[in-house]
Amino acid sequence: MVAVAQAENHALLIGIGKYKKRSLEGPPHDVAALARVLAEQYRFKKENIRTLINQEAGKYRILNEIERLTQRTRMGDRIFIYFSGHGTSRKDELLALPLPHTSGALVPADFNGDPNQPVAELMSQLIIGSRDLQPLLKRLDKDKTRFLKKCLSIL
Repeated sequence: MVAVAQAENHALLIGIGKYKKRSLEGPPHDVAALARVLAEQYRFKKENIRTLINQEAGKYRILNEIERLTQRTRMGDRIFIYFSGHGTSRKDELLALPLPHTSGALVPADFNGDPNQPVAELMSQLIIGSRDLQPLLKRLDKDKTRFLKKCLSIL
């Protein structure tokens, strides 16, 4: 008889409240509360809940953790990704960056936002949906169920 592996739940919870400019109070608390709810009410194994809080949530760390999900999960697994922090879009008058019309961007903790930098440097510090997230999420979607929740505050 062949044993059938049971689908598991995996979560990546990101909460950034401490930015170099314009901090937020709630995101780290949101992540802590959500991690408890997922473990207690939805039976996520604690070892399958990864959290990135404040300075842990730099651009490359976030992208690496999503990449790790593609490696750690199996067919049929359910993946929940949550981001609470600043976001931006082409309509953001404060940053006024030339983001694609069809894509917004997450602002990681290591974004420095110095307006004296070239636009290309500022753009390289963001996690842009169409450039950075879509390729990773497509790989996750192949044989898994993904839930993505964003809780954004526009810079």
